[in-house]
Amino acid sequence: PTVMFNLNHLGYPTITNATNWASWLDGINKLAALPNVYIKLSGLPQTYDAPGWTADDFTPYVKAALDAFGAQRMNYAGNWFVLMDEEWEGN
Repeated sequence: PTVMFNLNHLGYPTITNATNWASWLDGINKLAALPNVYIKLSGLPQTYDAPGWTADDFTPYVKAALDAFGAQRMNYAGNWFVLMDEEWEGN
């Protein structure tokens, strides 16, 4: 438990497939119970896997991760170099 882990991209949830929500949420809650695990808010357009996303698509995932880990164990990365590609554009 002395090694710190940082889960990238909120664990890369399959946002376009709602049937995976329960499994993703269960995994997030199990990881959040471990005090040495942190979570990174990043790369969500890639998890959507298609152009045309909106902030509303990501809100439940961000809220669930924030509820599970708290603000003190969540960090942020912009992922701008990947997201400059047009295929990741949102609405």
